[in-house]
Amino acid sequence: MKSFDDLSAMLCGSGIQPSVPRIKILEYLVSCGDHPTAEQIYHDLKPALGTLSKDTVYNTLALFVEKGLAREVALESNE
Repeated sequence: MKSFDDLSAMLCGSGIQPSVPRIKILEYLVSCGDHPTAEQIYHDLKPALGTLSKDTVYNTLALFVEKGLAREVALESNE
């Protein structure tokens, strides 16, 4: 697993201002072995990040896709 500093550097290298939610979402994606939905990410991280909102997860994922840190996988169920 990558360290907090490594994940922060990945964000900075992609032109993204690091924040705790962004780092935690990136950490989740890096450590996840499958293709989680935004809802799954929210559900799994909400206990650790009490102030996390679904909007934050969706906006962060959109930013990661825009900057090339993540790829969107379209499923038939629209998730």
